Amino acid sequence: MVFRKSILLVSLLVATNCFADDDVTLFLPNTIVPNACIPADPNTNIIEMIPVYQNNTYTCDAGYYLPTNSTECVICPSNSWCPGGDLVFSESEDVGINPCPDNMTSDEGSADVSDCSADIHCDAGYYLPANSLVCEKCQNNYYCPGGDLTPSDTDVGINECPAGLVAPAGTTNVDNCGKVMRIGNNMLYLTQTRQTTPALAARIDGVVYYARTTPVSNGLRHINENTTDYLRTNIDGTEYSIHDNTVVFDE
Repeated sequence: MVFRKSILLVSLLVATNCFADDDVTLFLPNTIVPNACIPADPNTNIIEMIPVYQNNTYTCDAGYYLPTNSTECVICPSNSWCPGGDLVFSESEDVGINPCPDNMTSDEGSADVSDCSADIHCDAGYYLPANSLVCEKCQNNYYCPGGDLTPSDTDVGINECPAGLVAPAGTTNVDNCGKVMRIGNNMLYLTQTRQTTPALAARIDGVVYYARTTPVSNGLRHINENTTDYLRTNIDGTEYSIHDNTVVFDE
């Protein structure tokens, strides 16, 4: 980012009674004043030099603007666009910054209105609620792939699991919608895709669902880790928990 400043020095003549044929040139910082007047009366102050910021111009790069009462260009904030260029210092307002149109957003450092977008990016497992510009976590029994979403007066990017299937909050795709199997006090969450090897497989209405397994040596057992009451199996000498305590259904 580059900036420059121009200062115009203005001379104010406050008396006209001068010596005849005077030819005086004053050399002042950043300026030369030719034909200055020298008063006949030495007690008369006839010349006064004052700085006037008439053309106080700064050059900001595209994507930067000039904040109120500042001489330093700063990066354009999100949801705005800043074309840069020659900007005139202001003590009362930001210069060179423009808001995106209603319901549109932009990234930090945007330089043109075309950088404003109606889309908002949500991570996988999140969706865009109605009349909102803020992503929220996917609800129970829904899946949310995420991506660039356009704000609307209805929820965007959230899909209900197929009939008869459930999912915990934050589910990202339809394959992770599944079934809940209860065995005693244990709840197993079964998905249509294999998440781990080995996995517990259960056939329900002709469809195979899988429960994740976790080696007990990893310390992951039941949802309540202090209990010894958990489903387990021994495969090739390794004990596995069949309860996946990483899956929690929100209340």
